[in-house]
Amino acid sequence: MGTQEVNQEGGPQPQCNHEETKLWGTVEEYFHQLWGNRWVGGLWIDSIGKSGGIIVLWDKREWKGELIDTGSQMLTCKLCGINQDLTWYLTAVYAECDRNEREELWWELSSIRGICEGP
Repeated sequence: MGTQEVNQEGGPQPQCNHEETKLWGTVEEYFHQLWGNRWVGGLWIDSIGKSGGIIVLWDKREWKGELIDTGSQMLTCKLCGINQDLTWYLTAVYAECDRNEREELWWELSSIRGICEGP
């Protein structure tokens, strides 16, 4: 029997294990692992500093995705329906906690609206 840390009440000490997730292989391989089939399309921004990065996935049988713009804290893509007449824009955001750094995001978001036509 192994040793355990004991808390002040005499019971076992709860333990927390924190493991950082690492991306092994290509990003496309990771998409397929997440989605589970070959029909996954996607765009991404790599992690920078404390940022976890951004991944946007879609089903390529239903949508055609196109990168419109990226910023330090956001990614905007245009999604066009393949079997339907529908086009829309998606902006995924991973905002900084610092207010001054977040201000850059607000400028990026306001400028992206001028590029996108539609919802």
